Amino acid sequence: MLARIETSSATPYGMDFPETTDVYSNTRNNNKIVWKNVTVVDDISGPMMMKSIMLRNVFGEPVQMGLRFAETQTDATSLLKQGHIFIDLPTQLLERWRQGGAVGRGIKLVGDGKEGRIEVLSPEATLQNIRIDPKETFTANVELALSKDYSPRQGSPAQIDLIQLGVPGNPDKVVGGQRFTVDLSKLVLINSGAQWRYWDKGINPAYAWASVDYDDSTWRVGAAPLGSLGNPATILDVGTAKHHFVTTYFRHAFDVPDPSFYRTALLRLMRADGAIVYLNGREIYRINLPAGAVNGDTLATRKVTGLEREVFFPIKLDPENLRHGKNVIAVEVHLNSPECDDINFDLELFANDATPGFPPDIAFAGLPDGAVFQTGEVVPIQLEALSGDGKIDSVSLYDNERLIGTSEHEPYTFNWRVESNGPHRLRAVAVDNRKMQSTSFHTVTAVENVLPLVELVEPRSSAEVTEGKGISVSANASDRNGKIVRVEFWVKDMATFDSPSILVATVTAPPYTASIKDLKPGHYMLWAIAVNDHGGSTQSLPGHIMINARK
Repeated sequence: MLARIETSSATPYGMDFPETTDVYSNTRNNNKIVWKNVTVVDDISGPMMMKSIMLRNVFGEPVQMGLRFAETQTDATSLLKQGHIFIDLPTQLLERWRQGGAVGRGIKLVGDGKEGRIEVLSPEATLQNIRIDPKETFTANVELALSKDYSPRQGSPAQIDLIQLGVPGNPDKVVGGQRFTVDLSKLVLINSGAQWRYWDKGINPAYAWASVDYDDSTWRVGAAPLGSLGNPATILDVGTAKHHFVTTYFRHAFDVPDPSFYRTALLRLMRADGAIVYLNGREIYRINLPAGAVNGDTLATRKVTGLEREVFFPIKLDPENLRHGKNVIAVEVHLNSPECDDINFDLELFANDATPGFPPDIAFAGLPDGAVFQTGEVVPIQLEALSGDGKIDSVSLYDNERLIGTSEHEPYTFNWRVESNGPHRLRAVAVDNRKMQSTSFHTVTAVENVLPLVELVEPRSSAEVTEGKGISVSANASDRNGKIVRVEFWVKDMATFDSPSILVATVTAPPYTASIKDLKPGHYMLWAIAVNDHGGSTQSLPGHIMINARK
């Protein structure tokens, strides 16, 4: 991120030189422009977190670089009160700092100082007089080591800035820096969207596949969510239409440096349809599957549909079951039927979670975002709401800021009268028994006349027909608030760009089917146009047909 300091409302806005599009030149010219990188650390997994920073001289002459630490919080959320902060300087920079007199405040060298590790003791600590030659670049590491008695906290994340100082002739001028924004509300052992090893071969994996020491090097690797329909990050192989694989297997390894550091642990699972979760080879959770032994052909006891497929359900985990070093979460997900092909899976694992729970989930059911309606129409809108660790108290629907209605019981269905033309922002709000809430938005448009819908059904695209034979054409057409007065079928010779479109058939009543012939050999585009009683018309997607000459 680039930041610009403006001290005037008129060009050049208080800068030394007019700003150009060359960021490097602007910064080099000391043009009151600085760089600031922001590192959001929301995946601390244990007592230690390390990130790299870049220190460089972008100028054409040497500078005396300084580093200044700045922390915005001085209360209990201060990182210095939650643990220790270290910076590891590379050997060359450590030596140059010593050559410059080892100038600094609010810091101390750790150990004998040979490793270049410096502990930050003050929220305003500094290191100074470090010579950097033109175009030199160095990488240093910043480490946050949480104390075992740290306090997980909700609210704003802790922030600390590491600011680089020093331009030619002025060692105290700010050049740029790195901001660390650290979320201490929970420790993340497995994040949603993590990489998983998975086995989607349609056969059982080898014995003890859920154990820590099982060799999964031949398994595929992909990011979650993993599934077969919709838009998963990783698409799974679910077999053929005649034989869908019932079960898919997943493994994820993670490291625990000190199990005693974790006071609580919470696993959240998204699954469709049934699942068994294992920690280090031991079953810890089962849902929608029969008791007892299962195998790859065991069917889930029910089908998961709608919003439930997308919700993460919480599962409390005893942190004493974690082990020092390598741990493995393994999951087998079963479909409800070999005729199904809609598996879905993701998982996250937290520890020391300070939040009182998770907000409910809410979604529009069946209503597509961007839908078009006719002014005056009454539209039934159904909402789905689920709470993974609570109970839904109410569901409300708004048109922009106007309340359409509130329901406290399923099904959450509302009849919305479209009263004005133009875009409408529909807002659905779910509130649970802890007064936590979530919101979902859809934008729809109202018009005076809604155009009809039409789909070309026959012939299939790329169909081939011999010259002189009739071609059966058909289309599906509908109009939500009127009626279809006719469906037209058109063709266009693809031999030239300027060939005319030719009307070959018109049907005024369903079924919208006709037969065409007398097309000369060649390639043609074919499409249908539906016309309603308001004069509105819609064209279908075109298909391609080929007329072969008689032999």
